[in-house]
Amino acid sequence: MVLNSAVTILFKELAGRVNLGEGALDTAVYEANNINVLEPDLLYNQPIESIESTLASRDILPVDEELQTQEHKAIDNIIFDILCLTKAERDAVYEAVINLVEARLSKAGSV
Repeated sequence: MVLNSAVTILFKELAGRVNLGEGALDTAVYEANNINVLEPDLLYNQPIESIESTLASRDILPVDEELQTQEHKAIDNIIFDILCLTKAERDAVYEAVINLVEARLSKAGSV
């Protein structure tokens, strides 16, 4: 579940390579090793099983829509609470993720 959070998506967007064409994002193993990921043990006793099963049983939406789903907001709120992010910081994470994804896809569409 940690890997589905907006925070991890943000770090992956920042660390990944975008020179593959058509807006693809790639992260090699050595790059993935440098991505910060929240310690999964911090999620102990969090209500995540129902969220995970719901996410696993549906299609992934475009990032701007995905971040607005109930399931994604539930995951992110758990992660954001652990990180003690303010409302403004939470909004900034969402804005950064959406802007980075849109910029990557827009650049691919212009070539």
